[in-house]
Amino acid sequence: MLMGAHDKRKVELAGEGYKVCGYMLYGKGWLGYFLRRLNEQKRDIRTALVCLIKGD
Repeated sequence: MLMGAHDKRKVELAGEGYKVCGYMLYGKGWLGYFLRRLNEQKRDIRTALVCLIKGD
């Protein structure tokens, strides 16, 4: 899961015994990479915005 998004859900899943990994973008090309992934998955734009607004 993307680092900083759905943090509460990650804790819940880990508590249920699921393995949870955090995915963090870094380096000089992080923005371009991020934008390409969003372009591939249009619905993720809404999810990202909701997470940013809710602080989830």
